[in-house]
Amino acid sequence: MTIKKSQGQTLQKVGLYLPKSGNTMQATIRKHDVEHFKQILSEGNVYVIENFNVIPSRDKYQVVNRKYMIQISNWTNIVEIKDDAASIPFHIFSFISFDNIRNKRHDDGCLLDVLGSIAAISPIYYTYVGQDLTPLRNLEMQNAESDTFSVTLWNKFVLDFDDRQIHENKATGPVVVVFASMSVRIYKEKLQLSTYSASRFYINLHIPEVATFQDALQQRQMPVGPIQYIEVAEQASLTPYEQISSNRKTITELIKLDPIESQCYMQNTKYTCEAKLVKIDTTYGW
Repeated sequence: MTIKKSQGQTLQKVGLYLPKSGNTMQATIRKHDVEHFKQILSEGNVYVIENFNVIPSRDKYQVVNRKYMIQISNWTNIVEIKDDAASIPFHIFSFISFDNIRNKRHDDGCLLDVLGSIAAISPIYYTYVGQDLTPLRNLEMQNAESDTFSVTLWNKFVLDFDDRQIHENKATGPVVVVFASMSVRIYKEKLQLSTYSASRFYINLHIPEVATFQDALQQRQMPVGPIQYIEVAEQASLTPYEQISSNRKTITELIKLDPIESQCYMQNTKYTCEAKLVKIDTTYGW
């Protein structure tokens, strides 16, 4: 078996390639065993793995669509091997089209692999998730039919996304990006792909699927235009605690606000209110 970079990022969720069957399978490591296996396992290396459990796969966020997965524990025996390592493919994906992504709107069962050219990039911006100031970045991917799809990078994926590499590759042709193990999210009623802890991305990866995609662009004689710039709205610099205390109003004060007289002042202004929830009216649904 080999640990696949394309199928898992953290040791708690690992993708395996099974050379005899040519299939992939997900493996999981119990939380209290992770530190032990960090010293043993490295992504891309080939191992013989013995004495493991086979358990049902979880219902959500599978990196490989299988009914069962392997559970590695402290009694599992793992030995690295060097022979025949080159015969095992380093990257394995199950690519999905943009149209089929739209059918996954409410399906978190299996994370998705997708590829396309980069059409637009936003600058890095930050927002608070809980009490943590979190970096984000927006992208627009484009398929061979010129359809686009939005992607949001979070946390370490934002910092790992190298602008210089993108623009250097753009000088020689379209920049093709592979996103592996992505989740589907809805933001402001718009469907988008979002990075997950197990996600990976690759720029102009040397695999047949990327070569086929590049050939399709050439056959369609699609012009390679500059990567567009995505503007982002100015983000609040206040912490969640500071936002709670900012512009605090009572319900009476909110009712008395005159939206016409205060239109200039109220534009893009947020108010906070401390109140007790006494009833939920579900007449028109949730």
